[in-house]
Parts: sequence; C-alpha cells; structure tokens
Amino acid sequence: MKLRFSQQVLLLISLPLLFQVAFIGLLTANLIELRNSYQKESAIADVMISFNNFLSQIVTCAGAQALFQISKDAKNRQSFEQSLIAMRAEQKTLRNMLMPLERVRSEATELDGLFTSLDDSFQKGMRALDTQDQVDATVAYIQARRTTVKVENLARRLRLKLNEQRQIFAERQAQTSTRTYILVGAGFVFNILLALLLFLYFQRRTSRRFALLTENITALGLERPLLKALAGVDELAQLDRTLHKVSESLKEARIKEQAILTNAADFICSIDAGLRLTAINPAVEAVFAVSQDELLGRNINSLVPPKNAQFVLERFKQIAQDRAGSFELAIVNHDGREVELSWNVIWSEPLQSYFCVAHDITERKKLERLKQEFVAMLSHDMRAPLTSLQLTLNVLSSTADQLNEKSAQRVARAEASVKVLVDMISELLEMEKLQSDVFVLECQTCSLNNLVEEALSLVEESGKAKHLSLKKALEPIEVSCDGERIVRVLTNLLFNAIKFSPQGGQIAVTISRSGEFVTVEVSDQGPGIPENMQELVFERFRQVDSGEGRGASASGTGLGLAICKAIIAAHRGEIGVRSQLGKGSVFWFKIPV
Repeated sequence: MKLRFSQQVLLLISLPLLFQVAFIGLLTANLIELRNSYQKESAIADVMISFNNFLSQIVTCAGAQALFQISKDAKNRQSFEQSLIAMRAEQKTLRNMLMPLERVRSEATELDGLFTSLDDSFQKGMRALDTQDQVDATVAYIQARRTTVKVENLARRLRLKLNEQRQIFAERQAQTSTRTYILVGAGFVFNILLALLLFLYFQRRTSRRFALLTENITALGLERPLLKALAGVDELAQLDRTLHKVSESLKEARIKEQAILTNAADFICSIDAGLRLTAINPAVEAVFAVSQDELLGRNINSLVPPKNAQFVLERFKQIAQDRAGSFELAIVNHDGREVELSWNVIWSEPLQSYFCVAHDITERKKLERLKQEFVAMLSHDMRAPLTSLQLTLNVLSSTADQLNEKSAQRVARAEASVKVLVDMISELLEMEKLQSDVFVLECQTCSLNNLVEEALSLVEESGKAKHLSLKKALEPIEVSCDGERIVRVLTNLLFNAIKFSPQGGQIAVTISRSGEFVTVEVSDQGPGIPENMQELVFERFRQVDSGEGRGASASGTGLGLAICKAIIAAHRGEIGVRSQLGKGSVFWFKIPV
C-alpha cells in the first residue's frame, strides 16, 4: 500500500529473480560436490591401479634378479636394473597419490620404509651375486622375502581402507544426486507456486485497482457518481484522486452552468437538425409566454410568422455550412405579441444540433424607430424653417452696408450658427441613411483621377485662403465605386487637411495600386494626432486633442470622419490615419478596384 506502482512492478520482478539466483547457487553447489566426489573416487581407483602396478614391478624385479642369478646373462641383469628403476618410479607416483589421502597417510609412510628395505635387499643381492658370496645372497633373499610379505599385508590393509573410502564417496554421490533431483523438483514446484502467488497478488492488488480506475473513468464520462477513491500512494491511486478532483470540479462547473442558464435573461436553447427545440432555459417563459414543456419538441417555424418561415430555413441552412452565424428574427408569442430577437447560433456537427442564444431586442427596435422618427422630424419639421431662416439671413447679409456695424456682426454670427445647425442636421440625416438597411451604393466605373480632381476643385478656394500649395501623385486607375460618395470622402479629408495646415503649408494627394486594391492618401503639415487617439477620430462626436489645445473636429459636427468610415466600409474597404505630433498627419483609405 506504501509502494509506488513502479516499485511494485520491480518487486514482482525481483522476487522470481532472487529465487532463481538462490536456486542456481544451490544447484551449482550440489553439482560441485558431486563432481568432487567423482574426482575423489577416481583418485582412489587410480591409487589402487598404481599400487597393483607397484606390486607387479616388485614381482618383475624379483624374477629378473632370479634369472640373472641362474643364467649369469648380462641381458637379465640389464632387465633387472630396468625393472628396479621402473619400481622406484612407480613407488614415487604411488607415494604422491597416497599422501593427500588422510585415512591412508600412515600406510603411505610405512610403504616408504618397506620400499627402502626392499630396494636395499635387492641391492645387497646384486652385490652378493657379483662377489659370489652365497651367505650374503641368502641373507638378501630372506630380507627381500620378508619385505615382500609385509608389502602384501600392507596392500591388503590399504585395499580395505581404499574400498571403504570408495564406498563413502559412492554414498555421497548417491546422496548428492538425490538431493540434486529433489532440489530441481522442489525448485520447479516452488517456481510454479511463486508464479501463481504473484499472479494472484497482481490480480488482487493491480488488476482490481485498474478495474476500479476504469469504472471511475467511465462514470466520469457518463456523469455518474464515482466509486470510493483508491487507497495508497502509487500512480493508480494518484490518478484516481485526480479523477475525483476533476469530478468535483465538473460538478461545480455544471452547477454554475445550470445556474447561469437558469437565471439568464436571454432565451437559450438547442435545436436539432430538423429545427425542433430539444433543450430550453426558463427565460423562454418570459419571451414566449408559455412553459418549457409546451415548447419542447416544437419546430422553430411554428413560432414565427409564416412570411418569415423561408428566411428561417435559409438562415439555419447557411449557418450549418458556416458553423456559426447571427440574424434578427421576429416571433409571435402565446399572447399574440410580436417579440423581436437577435439570434446568435453555433452549429455542432458531431452533435447535429444548433446552439442558440436569442436576445430580446424589442425595446431597442422601438428606440430605433423613435430615433428614425426624430430624424424625420429634424428633416421635415426643423430643416425647412432653418433653411428659410438661413435664406433670410443671407439676404440681410447681402445688405450689410445698409446696417450699422453692430447689427451686421449679429447677422453674420446668426448666419454662421444657422449654417452649423443646417450642416449638422444634414450630416445626421446622412449618417442615419448610411446605417439603415435601405442604404445601397450606386456603383459604376469611375476614373479615380477625375474624382480627386473634382474634390480638389471643391476645396480650392479654402486652400487659397490659407496660401497652401498642393502636391499630386496620381495614377490613371479606374474603379467600380459610388463616385458621388467617394468625392464626399475626399472632400472631407481635404477640408480637414486645409483646416489644420499652417499658413503657407503644403497638402499632398497620392494614388497607388497594390494587387486588387487602390489606396488614396491625403497628407498635411498640421500639428498631428497622438498615437493613442488615432482610432478615435473616426467615431461619432469625438473631439480629439491635436496637441495644440484644439480638437480635430473642433469647429465641425464630429460626424465627418464617421461618415467617411461608413462609406468606405460600404465599399468593402479600410480607412485609417498615420500621424506624429508636430509632423502632420496622413489620412488614407483603400477600396477594391
């Protein structure tokens, strides 16, 4: 329980390995002991063979001496001497073989004495034969005979002891062989039992834990409660604890998600591929004035006016292709009231479902209609009298020489104020028109050079009044655009450049083409615009500090650049400004050719 999974695996591997090492060690010890027994038994057999050879050499030597004594032949003497040499060599070999054997070490010592006596008797016999001394020959013969009898007695005792030693080694061999067979059999049985025990341990400790972990993973995927966490410190227990933490986190997330969906003011739902409502949040009751159960399973087209049914089918079909989309759609609730909703929809291909968030924009639409009515009121109810007043002031201004100086100044100020009001109403109307759904560009092929020249002619007098020079870098490029509105953009940019340029400064207009887009730039030598304010100049009614204590639209309505942005956006183009304080500004726009 306190071991990691890798340590448990190492333990499972180490136990059989340690047993095998111990088993091989014991088996090797038994085999070494068996080999030593065989070697010792073989050594005893070699001793007995050598002893027999030694006795045979004694007989041979005695026989050769007897033949020489009878025949006095030099060949027999030579044969005796060679046999004597061979007997001595065999005695040395036999002594070397007997000395390591502890149980016959005394016999080996006794054999050395007997051999010395035997060798001495043979030497005396040969000297007696050479001197023809019969007494010495008889004494040597009797001494050799007695020594030979003692050697034979010693041989009997030695054979008896060696046979006993051989019997002991044979018994040891049998015992070692039996022990080896028992060890092999026991090792085989123990190996099988150890394998079974380790398998049962692994089955109990690991396989069951894996099964429990798998069950918890499956429960997590099916959002079911998890089983009790695994105990221990191994990797499986750590992973299971992580699963429980993830399960708790998911549970909290689902609770929060459910709380958000339940308390959301917007209508949230899921719709299957057949446009049937499959899941709805409680906000549906406020929108449709019916319960959730009544709406589940209904087709979305049953909730919209029949005239919008085809539109709904087309929009959802397009969203399935684009994976996401938004649109506005009016529905009729249970009370017969029309509710306008702004829909944001995502299509899930794996789930074959649309996930929708519908925001009630009924009040906003009412405000927009009120705004349109207000603009219409400005257009018809205020613009006409203001225009009439402007004409009257123009007439008075033309007869300024008939008025005193103070009256003439008042008429001029009134005329300027009325002009500002008329321009503001005109720009408000134009801005509203640009943002309305009915705005349509009247595009045709136009020469961009001609449009620039037309805009320059409209601002020519204003430029001359400030003694400004004009630099042009034009290209003969034709574009498909609404020429009148592009001229409006150019005129607005040029008026701004003139307004903020210093006396005697320079204005530049350039045209360039890059791929499928054409870019127009209008640069001036004015005070410039701070970098953090450059994006704001295109917003409605914004006054941007130019760095010299005046706004970029200080004397205007604040709608000019906003109108320019709307016109360029309608042409699928872009508009912007590059500027540094004290180094002038470059207003640019680009539209597709």
